[in-house]
Amino acid sequence: MNIETIRRVHVSEMLEDRPLFSENDRISAAIGSLREKGEYEVFVKTGQRLSLATVRDLLRVSNPSTTRLGSVAYLAPQLAQKEDLAKAARLMFEYRLRAIPSYIDGNIVKAVAARSLVERIAKAEHMRFRASDVMTPDPVMIKVDDAASKGREIMLRRSF
Repeated sequence: MNIETIRRVHVSEMLEDRPLFSENDRISAAIGSLREKGEYEVFVKTGQRLSLATVRDLLRVSNPSTTRLGSVAYLAPQLAQKEDLAKAARLMFEYRLRAIPSYIDGNIVKAVAARSLVERIAKAEHMRFRASDVMTPDPVMIKVDDAASKGREIMLRRSF
């Protein structure tokens, strides 16, 4: 399988289940889910539409135990199941997301995740590049004993 073949794979072949939150759920519940599952964004049903909130959005909230998800969530781009992975990758890049929703199935969102995309590419034949070609040469780091607020401050200042 080469990269062109992967680009043409339909989104429907790569969908995974993600929990669906209500706009009235507290941000602290979303943070707990993100931590437990190791994900980067939560999907929120706002009326008849699908929204999302990323870790960056949640970090900006001063009181997560009382703030509702609906106050920070924004409309999510959605993919039709027949779209190809190239479009999914482009949307993830443009919107700085790690998952793009396709549709809602009850209390579950079916989404394409960047992790799945990268795993599929890694299995492809004829990939001719080194990890150093795509890695950040000077990553920003904090010490283990630094306060979490220092990391938050750096992320907000550098627009991560």
